[in-house]
Amino acid sequence: LIRGGFILLAGDGTAVAAQLSHLPIRATPGSAGLDVRVPQESLTLQANSRNLISIGLAIALPQGYYGCIAPCSSLALKGIDVAAGVIDADYTGEVKVLLVHNGPQTIILSQGEQFAQLICERIGLPDVQEVDALAPTIRVGGVGSTGCKKNFFLALKNKPSLC
Repeated sequence: LIRGGFILLAGDGTAVAAQLSHLPIRATPGSAGLDVRVPQESLTLQANSRNLISIGLAIALPQGYYGCIAPCSSLALKGIDVAAGVIDADYTGEVKVLLVHNGPQTIILSQGEQFAQLICERIGLPDVQEVDALAPTIRVGGVGSTGCKKNFFLALKNKPSLC
């Protein structure tokens, strides 16, 4: 079956026809991601935990693309995030999602409830080569250097030490 540029197969390599209820789908025609839903009866996420979730599917990505597993905003509001979200084009095994629950309470997700998004993105694969020098940068400071870095560090500086 082909859905939105993905060829979807059951995780064990068998036909998908019997599992159409939990194939990733686009919520709207303009959605960037395919909604990944809880395939089993329910999913219990303990407070402050990491959970490796099998989605019951393997994917074959088009040449020049990679898959990205991203959080969904509704669960992000509850303290649930996705870690380790890259799926290489040459990986065709079962896809798993690493959910990180940073909240203080146990959360139970029901079968069919969205818990992540699968995004297919183009990727450039340049050759890596060593060079003697780089062009000088006009930027300094790195993270936050063009935004609110100064205010952020001032706020940190004024906080009492925790150690």
